[in-house]
Amino acid sequence: MVSSPSEPEDRDRVLAAAAALLREGRGLSVAEVAARVGLSRAAVYRLVGGREALLEALQKAGQVGEADAARAGARGRILDALEERLKMKTLGHITVEEVATTAGLSVMTLYRHFGDRHGLCRAFLEERSPRGGVRALLGRVGEDDDLEAVLVQFAQAFLTFVHRYPHMVRMLFTPDSEEAALIQSMQEGTTRTRDVLAGYLATQMRRGRLREGDPGQLVQMLLGMALGLGVPGVGVADVEASARLLVGTFLHGQAVKAGPGLRGQAVKAGPGLRGQAAKAGFRRRKS
Repeated sequence: MVSSPSEPEDRDRVLAAAAALLREGRGLSVAEVAARVGLSRAAVYRLVGGREALLEALQKAGQVGEADAARAGARGRILDALEERLKMKTLGHITVEEVATTAGLSVMTLYRHFGDRHGLCRAFLEERSPRGGVRALLGRVGEDDDLEAVLVQFAQAFLTFVHRYPHMVRMLFTPDSEEAALIQSMQEGTTRTRDVLAGYLATQMRRGRLREGDPGQLVQMLLGMALGLGVPGVGVADVEASARLLVGTFLHGQAVKAGPGLRGQAVKAGPGLRGQAAKAGFRRRKS
């Protein structure tokens, strides 16, 4: 991705993205702001600090009023509290009362911001999971951006999330009746994200960077590979390296092209063993 020309301009972009999120009625998280502007969370922290410092900067810049900042602060505290509880149990077993207590707010405040428990869970997945970040990432992608680099960014975000919240993975694989109902109520955002990713892969097919196929099925394969690495007990020591391995396997497969001296054990890549990368290649095209 193209880096920004200067730190002051980066800071202005961060503030503009944060203000836009508040206007959209979304919670304000450093992760979502970072995804909107194409920077790392560490870069956003370096530029403006955490969420409270970001809200203060928005107030000083006149981009948000005191009341709006207070509402955003309360909403963020509630999502932070849910995030903390998710490290110990699944969404289906977390009550609004314990989230409110962890946030140091009343249950009525929680209901005022999110409507009900399902609304809270949907907001968390939309604002704190890779959903929003993936859509923002693909919205910024240009025609000449490196396909592999884009998919690695997606895979890193996904793997980071599933390893931060292993109970979420368990809920997806073995939900009880209450969790199954909760999962069903949260499907809309997941479908939108899959559609955006499928649209991106379809575009890469039209440009000759991927072999022709069903982009929706490819999305399912990519997500399945990533989710498999999130199964409790598998463990990923290096998220970035795992993301690169995952995407490399998806694009190329594991076929080894036979060469001199390797004919005994090497497997010659054939039509069914090439992964998804088109023969013409998928790397950034040179001008």
